[in-house]
Amino acid sequence: MRLKFVQEKIFNLLMLLSTLLVVGFLGSILWTIIRYGWPALTWEMATTLPSGGFYIGKEGGEYSMPLSVPFIL
Repeated sequence: MRLKFVQEKIFNLLMLLSTLLVVGFLGSILWTIIRYGWPALTWEMATTLPSGGFYIGKEGGEYSMPLSVPFIL
């Protein structure tokens, strides 16, 4: 009975360490994105449509998406 209790505690500790490791990696990725990306954000970038498409040569963005969905389906 004592062996089951010890095994359960060990595996609970391993699960906790694994969870903390994954959360730590995800947190470091998020922190890097915020740290290097935040200075590059501007209000103009967030409110204007992209101009001149790379492949098509037209404007893009969310307004062209409803027009392209029926062609994809």
